[in-house]
Amino acid sequence: MGLNPESRMTGIMLDDEGVFGSVHIGIGSNLTLGGNIKAAIHYDLLMWKATIELDGKVILEKGDLKI
Repeated sequence: MGLNPESRMTGIMLDDEGVFGSVHIGIGSNLTLGGNIKAAIHYDLLMWKATIELDGKVILEKGDLKI
């Protein structure tokens, strides 16, 4: 979940995933990040104006932080 209010969408994933209110999901290898999962691919998915619910409580609603 992006929490940087100064970050702006640039088209560069490492910048974009920090934009306040965005949500980033990475699927696949994580070796370049210091992990131990090796896969043939790695996909990054970026969403904005997303809603996240955790344990029945909305913490992000349409990109607005609720906690």
